[in-house]
Amino acid sequence: DDMSFLVSSVTAQIAANYSGIATLIHPTFIVQRDASGALTGLKGTGLAQPVASGDTVALPSLKIVDAVGDGTARIESWIAVRLSSVLDADAQEQLKREITEILEDVRVASDDRVE
Repeated sequence: DDMSFLVSSVTAQIAANYSGIATLIHPTFIVQRDASGALTGLKGTGLAQPVASGDTVALPSLKIVDAVGDGTARIESWIAVRLSSVLDADAQEQLKREITEILEDVRVASDDRVE
């Protein structure tokens, strides 16, 4: 899901503890997933102009998701990060745990803002 503070929260953690970021990519896609959450379909938004993080809130009003077909499509915002340094296996696992915690915290904060 696209939520406020995702990119800033993830990048702040990496910058503070893992020597920074060499590349950050944050695309928005229209996706379809099965009941288990496995990806079954993926396509771009089809918009001529890139969609910035947070803009996905407006995309359903543009009927982009409806154009995909059976109503199972949703808009997702993904984050891909290439670190400035190479991490050993232990540091990789630690970073995965930290990012998972950060994403959970952002979800809680985002849900609080909606209510």
